[in-house]
Amino acid sequence: MIIGCTGNYRKAEFYLILKKIHTILSDQNVECIISSDLEKNSEFNIPLDYNIMDFSIMVEQCDILFAIGGDGTILSTVRRLEKNMKPIMGIHIGGLGFLSECSEANLSESITYILNSDY
Repeated sequence: MIIGCTGNYRKAEFYLILKKIHTILSDQNVECIISSDLEKNSEFNIPLDYNIMDFSIMVEQCDILFAIGGDGTILSTVRRLEKNMKPIMGIHIGGLGFLSECSEANLSESITYILNSDY
């Protein structure tokens, strides 16, 4: 399985959750591709072991997308997919949100469900 990650790189929580996702997937020997949107934050030093790829190419290669942010991030990700529909797991950052039940608190458990195709 190949998992693509995108999200709201403007929020500090995005980077913490992305690191956790990357660690969990690496420990499970699951390929993780991260959208090159990450490069728009010139203050963030991208770890050398992050596999960065343009969003449109990442979408073609991944089996599922993780959208890290809020409801707007999930909707934006769906819009960017265009005709390349893929399953999306929204990972919620912040207060109020309606489209995602996954958060940092249940991240490991949610990823386990995805890896076991139990969704």
